[in-house]
Amino acid sequence: MNAIEFQTTVHNGIIELPKEYSIRSNQDIKVIIMYNDTNDKPKEQGIIQSLINKPVVINAFTPLSRDEIYE
Repeated sequence: MNAIEFQTTVHNGIIELPKEYSIRSNQDIKVIIMYNDTNDKPKEQGIIQSLINKPVVINAFTPLSRDEIYE
């Protein structure tokens, strides 16, 4: 399977392929659409804030003692 990538603007719900890509009529294709939704943009946050909001839980975790830390 070959892959092409391009950017375009949707007009009336239609995505036109650039002329340099020739795809036969009735050819099976796979389409993936990626777009920015400016109305629902998630707030970006750093890794520390992500871990504070949703900490990683490790079963049977035992933290080091003070003596073990400084050994």
